[in-house]
Amino acid sequence: MPLDEKAKIVLHLIPIISFNPAQKYELTEEAAKNLSPISCHGWNRRYNFDGFLTYSSMEEGRVYAYTQFFKNGIIEAVESSLLGNKYPDGRFYIPSVCFEEALIVSLSNYLTVFKSLNVSLPIFLFLTLLQVKGYSMAVAPNHWKPRVDLIDRDILYVPEEVIEDYDIVSSNILRPCFDSIWNACGFPRSLNYNEAGEWKRK
Repeated sequence: MPLDEKAKIVLHLIPIISFNPAQKYELTEEAAKNLSPISCHGWNRRYNFDGFLTYSSMEEGRVYAYTQFFKNGIIEAVESSLLGNKYPDGRFYIPSVCFEEALIVSLSNYLTVFKSLNVSLPIFLFLTLLQVKGYSMAVAPNHWKPRVDLIDRDILYVPEEVIEDYDIVSSNILRPCFDSIWNACGFPRSLNYNEAGEWKRK
């Protein structure tokens, strides 16, 4: 789908069984209810040549988010609005809470799709941020620090994670990914997890 020319969140979920050339999945309309695009409350959906596609409303020929379920079981989800905010001085930022919450919710939904199709584990998770050089991490006032550290590269290839259990909490799967992104912004870890390792909206 044609996307806005903005910074983007890209999530890939790749079941290892998808590398079997004979592996094919038929996504039902019922299962597709959990295939909504990242951070999207209303969306369109359709079968396409590659499998099944959901996408946000189209404006001026473009969408801000889509999720593609490929026939071999791979999911690709792209979002281009969450990273579009900036401070009055023109600097762009990552809205830490909304950003993490959107990914946690979407991952949980996509794993529900996999489970309903009996997709064999493990599943590899790849998270990438595009066009984010110069971004900072927006944090609550009580976490303010005197020096603002900016992301020093245009593309952040976050180290992959391996999902080996459908019962694992999505926020736990994503925590190392979030920590890496916070590291790129000069923080030791994501500050949205408490001492018990639980993700908490702040």
